[in-house]
Amino acid sequence: MGEEPLPNGGGNILVTRGWGADKPGICQAFLKKVEEHNSEVLDMAQFLLGGGLLFTFVLKVDEEKSFALMKSLRACAKDVGLELDFYFPNAAEVPEAEGGNEAVIALVSSQAITPALMMDVDKVLWGHGCVVLEIEHRSDNMKEHNGEYNKVQIRIRC
Repeated sequence: MGEEPLPNGGGNILVTRGWGADKPGICQAFLKKVEEHNSEVLDMAQFLLGGGLLFTFVLKVDEEKSFALMKSLRACAKDVGLELDFYFPNAAEVPEAEGGNEAVIALVSSQAITPALMMDVDKVLWGHGCVVLEIEHRSDNMKEHNGEYNKVQIRIRC
């Protein structure tokens, strides 16, 4: 996809996704590159799965500097041993404003939290016009690890 300026003319949105072995200093190294290119972090998330790091940065980038930033981030990824990809969402995919109310739903059960249950929860949320922003299910929130309950937290906006 090509770069499309934001509707208000404020630059481009660049989504950067990375994955690989986790080690100290990765986030700091990437944020330093973003700062060097006078870009803005709109959103970011990182997760550890089985010792592997997965992260996403949503950046607002000056139209003239996006290629230089991508090149710099790619070099940084190589230095820390990560894979990296980029995505420019089109203007229709960029939300106009955050708006709405946010909430956190905690599912707690002595039984397994199955994909079917998660799908049913999603259907109910969708029916109320809610958007899932984040799902957290850490290994310490599994009954086999904590000896008590399975726990999932879902952050939503309605």
